[in-house]
Formats: sequence, structure tokens, C-alpha cells
Amino acid sequence: LGFIDGRFVRPSKTSEPEEYNLWERANHMLIAWFSHSVSSNLIPNVLFAPTSQIIWEDFRARFSQGNLPRIFEIKQSIASHIQGAMTVASYFTKLRGYWDELDSYRPPSQCNCCQCDRGKEREKFHVEDRLMQFLMGLNESYKTVRGQIFLMKPVPNIREAYNMVTQEEKQREIGSINENFSVAAAIRSSRGSLRIQNLFTMKNYIVIIAKRIVTPL
Repeated sequence: LGFIDGRFVRPSKTSEPEEYNLWERANHMLIAWFSHSVSSNLIPNVLFAPTSQIIWEDFRARFSQGNLPRIFEIKQSIASHIQGAMTVASYFTKLRGYWDELDSYRPPSQCNCCQCDRGKEREKFHVEDRLMQFLMGLNESYKTVRGQIFLMKPVPNIREAYNMVTQEEKQREIGSINENFSVAAAIRSSRGSLRIQNLFTMKNYIVIIAKRIVTPL
């Protein structure tokens, strides 16, 4: 966000050539990302803009029409976002998109005071809020791992919790594959037994018919 909100100022090309080249490379990457993320009619505005900050400010002025309604929509989407039929990765990626957009309107506040711990406390609450938002939208089948996460000391961050949930998802997939193999093997075995039984019954029937033909009445 430092590039698009102006915090990362372009270094001097003459006095800081190395930093300048790194900054330009990152700026071009952001412009390329913008060009692949917008509709075709907006691409010319992106390609001819000198910096990603100008692109961002142009889009905000054009589409925001006041931030409060959009902030309301984002928070509403976060509150109603559930996993449903999505994988954990897809569910988390969509939720992360809501968070990133919300942060662009309301960046997490920072305390630069050196005399208190309010900044650390505020950051802790921010991380915990997002952790709870992530866990609340998961399917009920993950309630066990969710309970384990809540009992951990210290409370894990979002990335650690995400890794725990995806590991649980992978273990379930492996268990489901093994179960399918077992069911398929059982079906093949039962079919084989039934085939042998049918052959044995047919053989007995043929023997009985043969005896009746040979034995005079």
C-alpha cells in the first residue's frame, strides 16, 4: 500500500540510483497488475499513468462517490461471508480481498507514542478480530480445529490458523480417498464372490439336468 498511498516516495535518480531502479521496478509491477485487474475500457488510463499512486487516486475519485457506503458494503460482506462449498483456500482468498479493500479505506491506526503500549494492544485486537472473522465463516465440520485454535497460548495469527485449517482439510481428503478405495475393493470382492456363487449354482443345475437325461423314468 505504500506505493499507492504515497508513503514510498520515488528516490532521486542521481543521488540514489539503486533505490530509484528498485522503486521503478516495483511501480511498473503495480501498473501491470492494475492493467490486468480492470475492464478493457479503463486500460488506457492505466498504461499511460506515470505512477501507481496516480492510478489509484484516479480510480478512487471516479468510483468511490463517498467511502462510507462502500465501507458498509465491505463490512456486510465480511459478516455474511461463509465457506459453504468452497475450499478453505478459496474462502480465505475472498475474505482476504475484503480485508485488503477495507484497509485501503481505513488503514489500521498506528500509535507512534513511545510511552504506552496502546499501539501493540490495538494491533493485537485487530489481529484477533480478523482471526475470529476467518473462523466464524468456516463450516461446522471444522469446529474441532477451531476450538483448538482458541485454546492456543499465545493466540495464533491469521497465517498460522489458516495453515492449521488447511492441514485438517488435506487430512480429510486423504481419508476420503482411502475410504473410497476400501469401498471399491469391497464391491469388487463381493462381485467376485457372487460370480463364483453363480458359477457353482449353474454347475449344479447342469449336473442335475444331465442326470435326469441319463436316468430313465
